[in-house]
Amino acid sequence: MEAFETARINMVKGQILPSNITNEALLDVVTGMPRHIFVPDDKRGVAYIDGRLLVGEGRYILPPMVFAKMIEALGIKGSESVLDIACGTGYSSAVLANLCKKVFAIESSADLASKAHQNLNMLGIGNVIIISNILAEGHEEGAPYNIIFINGAVKEVPGNIFNQLSEHGKLVTIISKTPNSGSIVLFKKVGGKIYSDEIFDINLPIIEDF
Repeated sequence: MEAFETARINMVKGQILPSNITNEALLDVVTGMPRHIFVPDDKRGVAYIDGRLLVGEGRYILPPMVFAKMIEALGIKGSESVLDIACGTGYSSAVLANLCKKVFAIESSADLASKAHQNLNMLGIGNVIIISNILAEGHEEGAPYNIIFINGAVKEVPGNIFNQLSEHGKLVTIISKTPNSGSIVLFKKVGGKIYSDEIFDINLPIIEDF
């Protein structure tokens, strides 16, 4: 067994399973997803640690436990159309692509978008469309989305992003309440109204260009 495969298995056993993540499809995908290819070469040795990983230009791959909790909260069934905002080098998009029907991935950095495209091609993932755009604008052309995943912390979700969510659609992100506190929040659209539910307390840096 190669070292990275062992590290992935240990990541799941040591970080994700103890956090009461039970979605078998999600566990299978993260166990098999080579997280190390999405980080700079000098960070590959720590790609599976319990922490966020800077991939460039203020973008991070979320800590494994946090990422898994956010994805599990969405209750993905497999037929969803997804908007992945601030996709960075494509890790979140790769995982979502294996759980959903189609992913529209938004990245404001042309360099990171290019790297995401390369990484997804390397893995043979063909159901992701990468769009270079202002993050807060989303991607109206592909709306409505059953799921919107915001890859990091924000102070608030713009109304136009909620407008791109389908009826009964779900959005998950980390809402930063103060410089030292925040939480994973799941939003749902029902009857055209947005309802929210706090899932887990966590404090991470705000996405600077959102």
